[in-house]
Amino acid sequence: MQSAVARCFSPRPFRRPALQNQTEQRAFIAGVENLWVAYTVSSQQLETEREATLGQLNGFLSELGYLG
Repeated sequence: MQSAVARCFSPRPFRRPALQNQTEQRAFIAGVENLWVAYTVSSQQLETEREATLGQLNGFLSELGYLG
């Protein structure tokens, strides 16, 4: 009987595990959709945050005398 370590290093080619049934497929898709919803950021929000950060940076650089 092979140990778990020996099986990990067997010369067989790597194959991705297949989703076994529709329930697993649905659960996987739901998980990806939840991540999509959780981490989706609009370009307008990114632009607004970028402008605020640039304003802070310019303020710091002005205080240090790097900007006129």
